[in-house]
Amino acid sequence: MHKVDGSPDDYLQRANTISKKGAFTIQPARSERDIQVTTTLIKAYTASLGVDLAFQGFQDEMASFPGKYSPPNGEILLAIDDASEEVLGCICLRPLVPKNFSSDKTVTSVPANNSANNGKRYCEMKRLYVLPSTRGRGVGKALVLALLQVARDRGYDEMRLDTLRHMRAPIELYRSMGFKDIDKYYETPLDNTVFLGLEL
Repeated sequence: MHKVDGSPDDYLQRANTISKKGAFTIQPARSERDIQVTTTLIKAYTASLGVDLAFQGFQDEMASFPGKYSPPNGEILLAIDDASEEVLGCICLRPLVPKNFSSDKTVTSVPANNSANNGKRYCEMKRLYVLPSTRGRGVGKALVLALLQVARDRGYDEMRLDTLRHMRAPIELYRSMGFKDIDKYYETPLDNTVFLGLEL
């Protein structure tokens, strides 16, 4: 049986969702098994992209996981099927320190205070992935909503993310939730990258 150690925070309980195909719950990843399941999902996600993420330091990220996604500045959320207790999907949050967004300089993720020169605190959404077998139940939207609330409760002012232009369904989801196109906030060799941001 899947069980997340500890009680989910109130803001996560608000993200619990019931769909026409069954109920699921959004919970923070806390146990060692949660972390193992999350890494499995993330590797499945990156394999599905067909893109080499070495430029993002992906191997180092997995080797040190959860690393910068650890509370209190980061977070990992899982969607759990209430009946089967199967993990349906995941999403991650990490802090960003903007060096200079307007001039397209690299943004470095760090597990520390991250106020920019303008006093704003930035965070980044990463690794949203829902199992193909469970898509259409609203799992992805519930994970994003929960992560947005986590970011607000942690005191962040703006969330940013990147995705690939051909990933139309996620992009439509993000835009339906208020995300807007923004200038790139780090250098990438992938010219089909889309950058989005949302004021929290």
